[in-house]
Amino acid sequence: MNRIYIETTNPENGKKTNEYRFFEYLLEILERKAEIIGIGGKEKLKLFENQLKDTSKSGNKNIIIIDADGEWNVKDWEFESEYQKYVVLKKELGVELELFLLPNNQDEGDFEALLESTVAKNHRKIIDCHVEFENCMEGYGEYVTPNRKARMYSYITSFKRSKKENENFKNKGDWFFENGEFWDFSVDELKPLKHFILSHFLQ
Repeated sequence: MNRIYIETTNPENGKKTNEYRFFEYLLEILERKAEIIGIGGKEKLKLFENQLKDTSKSGNKNIIIIDADGEWNVKDWEFESEYQKYVVLKKELGVELELFLLPNNQDEGDFEALLESTVAKNHRKIIDCHVEFENCMEGYGEYVTPNRKARMYSYITSFKRSKKENENFKNKGDWFFENGEFWDFSVDELKPLKHFILSHFLQ
């Protein structure tokens, strides 16, 4: 089975991160199966050397889907220079890696940027309100301006939930990606990632 390595952490005590659940659901709608592995940060990828090699030896693919920026971000970011870091790592470990840099394998960004693009149009006003709040906070030097992670958390917590849904959110990390009222997985921004995943699976 192919393995997909993402930046988030693996499930713990039955609770999954929103990023982990996002990729679970994306594979579901693409009708593909893979083992999802959270590496806990892009700089830790090389710690999974044994798993990477085992996957290659078994004839399956190591699919790496990580942020274009983050710990390795530089002031003058360029896609090619970022991509080359993984070319070097690939040679260092002696394994095959299929790489996709979020959000679109072209521009600087991260998982949250991609996630924000899937916000349902009817509820974009929640994002707009949060951006106004961020801009306001930025005007005060003594405070920390909320980041995009906080923006997305604010979005999903803005909806009324049943008691059961609230328990699933708190205890299982459910962000309700299957709910078309909240998320739109048909947006154009998801096409590059969908195409990349499909291109590495047998039909």
